[in-house]
Amino acid sequence: MAIYENLSCISLELNAGTVAQYYFVKISGADGQFIEGAANTDICVGVAQDAESTVGNSVAIGYAGISKVKVTNGSITRGAQITCHTDGGATAAASGDEVQGIALSSASVNDVIDVLLTPSSQLLA
Repeated sequence: MAIYENLSCISLELNAGTVAQYYFVKISGADGQFIEGAANTDICVGVAQDAESTVGNSVAIGYAGISKVKVTNGSITRGAQITCHTDGGATAAASGDEVQGIALSSASVNDVIDVLLTPSSQLLA
């Protein structure tokens, strides 16, 4: 079942490397710049809505609402809290992880799912 909801976005500039579509991003570099997330302890600001490989170009970053997210590690059960994997994709959150959102459907590796983003940082206990 597809879920449709308004997604609030901001535009940020790629600071280094590349970012894949539907991967988590974090603030890095100067004000208004970001890089792809790289750890379950990253405080991510949202999800890249498009891929980008050119440093200095801007990307829409979904930060509140329901966003598509690419699962890149393990399986996720609907209703589970998710976090950023080492490659910037989504994985199920465990104790001590920064929670980035709540999965609205179950998934396995390489699936793209709908996630309710949690804009505030919180550690899973």
